[in-house]
Amino acid sequence: MPSKSWSRRMHKTVGGNVKTHSMQKLTFERNKYGKEILIDTVHTSEFAVDKMEVLPDFYTLAFLRNASGQIKINNQTIKLKENIVLFIPVSQLVDISNANFTEGYFIFFEGEFLDKFFNEQNFIFKFSYFHNTDNPLYLQIDNLQKANIYLLFEEIHNEIRNFKQDSEHLIRSYLYQLLIKLNRLYTTLHLDLNSKLLTNDYLLKFRFALEKEIKNHSNVQYYSNLIGISRTYLNKLCIDFYAKTSTQVIKERLALEIKKELLYTSKTIAEIAYDYNFSDPPNFIRFFKQLTSQTPQQFRELSK
Repeated sequence: MPSKSWSRRMHKTVGGNVKTHSMQKLTFERNKYGKEILIDTVHTSEFAVDKMEVLPDFYTLAFLRNASGQIKINNQTIKLKENIVLFIPVSQLVDISNANFTEGYFIFFEGEFLDKFFNEQNFIFKFSYFHNTDNPLYLQIDNLQKANIYLLFEEIHNEIRNFKQDSEHLIRSYLYQLLIKLNRLYTTLHLDLNSKLLTNDYLLKFRFALEKEIKNHSNVQYYSNLIGISRTYLNKLCIDFYAKTSTQVIKERLALEIKKELLYTSKTIAEIAYDYNFSDPPNFIRFFKQLTSQTPQQFRELSK
């Protein structure tokens, strides 16, 4: 696991009382293996964590051959079991405090790792298990598929740990195979929704723009202009794929970004409000409460 990989808030129990330690912001080590490869792995035997919340700023795949307990990814609670693949998108709130990982692999990578190779800036957005968080963020692998899928996780892990001059190309090809194979299995279960995303370039561009611009832009017109379609058509795409209006999609993504600020910074409510271009704190509070049924302060306090 990258030693600087996930933002985390540690909790330790001392004499029956839970003490919360200050959050430590950790970042992806791009040059850990002597050159910038934007990918890393960890076997569960090396995954030494105890009661922590994480907020990855990169994509995470996990194949758990043996696991128990549960993991919470944003608003989804996933019961862990044998032969389960987890998909952890960028910027999702992740709680693994009740998870027990016995046997398996985690792969962490930045979208740029694939974008560079395919010369397609939004390539990673074609995989909706990373970009439609209303769908399940896991996949149960059957006995016919598990050996093939697990082998690719092993190949990536072993190649990174025995890194050579030409390893980057081999690792990227393994990852590409893995993503495609998982997407085939995933779309078998979620065919109606996912096929629309894979064939609509405008929706891919919208999701890419939303991830890059949400802090500075939260109106539909900006995004429709950016990708070159009308507000009406963008709204239709969002309703078809997400069963939500474009306004709802943007608001929910903005609320998620604000949650990160509330949980992992010491900024005041007013500071966050102005950082995200709200006219004043009361307007910001009304927006957040409408989306979450809590005030920003209540969310911050209850999440400690």
